[in-house]
Amino acid sequence: MSKTNYWDQIEEAFEAVDIYETYDVFMQGAAKYPDWKIDILAVHWTMSETVNGGLEQYFSNSTGILAPEAVFGFQRIGRPELAAALQKAMALLGKPYPRERKERAARLAALRGGGEAQQTEGFSLVPKWVAKKVGMKSAQSPFEEMDEVLGGAGDDVEEALDEYAGTKVG
Repeated sequence: MSKTNYWDQIEEAFEAVDIYETYDVFMQGAAKYPDWKIDILAVHWTMSETVNGGLEQYFSNSTGILAPEAVFGFQRIGRPELAAALQKAMALLGKPYPRERKERAARLAALRGGGEAQQTEGFSLVPKWVAKKVGMKSAQSPFEEMDEVLGGAGDDVEEALDEYAGTKVG
């Protein structure tokens, strides 16, 4: 029996589900797919963003709309420690979790102790994984601990996604 590739199962949803508009638009697109595909989609986006630029980048980008779905996804693929790390990071943004990007940006700015002008102060064009590999120091992030947990999971998450997808299509 061949191994299931999770990407093959979500490629259509990746293109069709709009994460760039409002939460309602996202939900309309997501409703066309089974929950397990949205679990995988949310985990995929979360890992892509956090490995590239950390949770601060994830929350400041459109992908942050998927955080609650990613928590469920991490739990369902058998990675509760990643779900817990993401929940801890989400809690720093307050309750209820802000689905809209502008609200997340405002809460991120407040978390940094500044206004909109300081919103991108800690942003770097160098991906976090590259900076870490070459020993670059980054500005201290309130998400540092959770970034370490998520960032260290990489290939293990892909394997868990493949296995999870295999249980759904096999």
